Amino acid sequence: MSEHTELQDSLTGADIGKWVEFASHNGAEQGRIKSFNDKWIFVVFHCADNWDDFRNYTAAACAPESITFIEPPAIENAKPKAGQEGSHE
Repeated sequence: MSEHTELQDSLTGADIGKWVEFASHNGAEQGRIKSFNDKWIFVVFHCADNWDDFRNYTAAACAPESITFIEPPAIENAKPKAGQEGSHE
């Protein structure tokens, strides 16, 4: 069994949608947390720049030790539209 990382142990529902960076031997990739469980953090990396609707795209299972929180990138559609702030459920 894998040990939990500090990040994994501290995740809550409030972290859904937060921007993260995934580091691998191929470089780094940015995405948003879609969900998580006791072993993996599921991150959406590609959604045709439709970041307002990232929850409807396939997420990749990422090892928690490879994930770090980042500031939201300056990507068009990355921020909620007016009137949609906080409407994540």
